[in-house]
Amino acid sequence: MTPAPQVPTMKDVAKHAGVSRQLVSMVMRGVAGPSDSSRTRVLAAAAEIGFAVNTSARQLRQSRSRLIGVAFAPGNVFQSRFVQRLLDRTHAERFGTVLSPCTESRSTDLVIEELLGHRVEALACFNPDVDSPVLDRVLGLLPVVWLGERRGDPRADAVHSDDPAGLRLVIDHLVGLGHHRIAYIGGLGGAAGPDRAQA
Repeated sequence: MTPAPQVPTMKDVAKHAGVSRQLVSMVMRGVAGPSDSSRTRVLAAAAEIGFAVNTSARQLRQSRSRLIGVAFAPGNVFQSRFVQRLLDRTHAERFGTVLSPCTESRSTDLVIEELLGHRVEALACFNPDVDSPVLDRVLGLLPVVWLGERRGDPRADAVHSDDPAGLRLVIDHLVGLGHHRIAYIGGLGGAAGPDRAQA
């Protein structure tokens, strides 16, 4: 078996650039002090040897992880598209994102515990099991946002569409076209399904 290649370290970058390890650390953390020429030299050396900052190690040294945990169903097209936009936005704001899929074999409890293990600072959850004891424990300790559905829990925020208003617009439009026998066909699961059927 061939041994795995060694991952370049800051010490390797310093040696390659001919500078101190402390200077490499300052450049990689983006702190003030190093000159533009030193910064350019260190970044070029890092790129040449394939160095990447170890964000896990950095997070352990810091009090904040700057990570947002997302619990979602990977087979749901809407949720997958939403997660793509969320990844773009968190990246722009210099936050990391930890994704944890909910499936038939991965309960809300398991997914939330997994995300907490990554030291996330906030949770974004699509259709979580509202009876989850782990989620109940987290509400009020971390910022939590329900995505896609309304929830009555004041400990969490919610981002969702106004389904009743949207359905009223659809029905008004259909009635305006002369249709009078209108049926709703859709899922009744979660909080949104019954609301849509009621509207």
